[in-house]
Amino acid sequence: MTRYCVWSGMAGAVLLALVGPSPAQAGLAYSFHKTASNPADLPVSIEMSFADAATHAAGNALGGGFNGILGFVFTMGSVVIDLGDLVALQQGCAANPACQAQRLTYDLAPGDGFLRFNNTSYDFAFSYGQGAMTGSFNTDFPGPAACRQSGTCRYDGTWLSVPEPLTLGLLAAGLTGLLAARRRREPAAARA
Repeated sequence: MTRYCVWSGMAGAVLLALVGPSPAQAGLAYSFHKTASNPADLPVSIEMSFADAATHAAGNALGGGFNGILGFVFTMGSVVIDLGDLVALQQGCAANPACQAQRLTYDLAPGDGFLRFNNTSYDFAFSYGQGAMTGSFNTDFPGPAACRQSGTCRYDGTWLSVPEPLTLGLLAAGLTGLLAARRRREPAAARA
């Protein structure tokens, strides 16, 4: 049995050495889980990953950067905003003196923070802390009809850390090795 557990552990180590952790896997990943929204069927999704628990990125449309933020995706129906969009808005405003700091403001850390984004077509804002998140979304043309022009959609839910895929893969490899070892041992015990 020990031999099979060793092989399973070695397989996980080889997998880690060959694949290596991606930047998003190396940090802390968090995800929004909706518990309520207006309208009720609002298709909202938010995911962020941080370099580590000490990550803190704050700024506005005129500067600040996103050091320590490894990934960001906000989805509202067909509208998708990622980390590249946040950086592009900030860089565009830095080159444009008429750009307003209110177009992008943020203070992001794993446990608590907020973000406000406005790119003239749509805007969204959310804040989170102590495992809870609340936010709003408004648009001129893309996204859910209820959120267009005069409407503002709202959403509430939980802000939870999610296990890293690599960690889950290594756990699965270990459990598979233990199961294989047990199955090989059972026929030998039945013969005795």
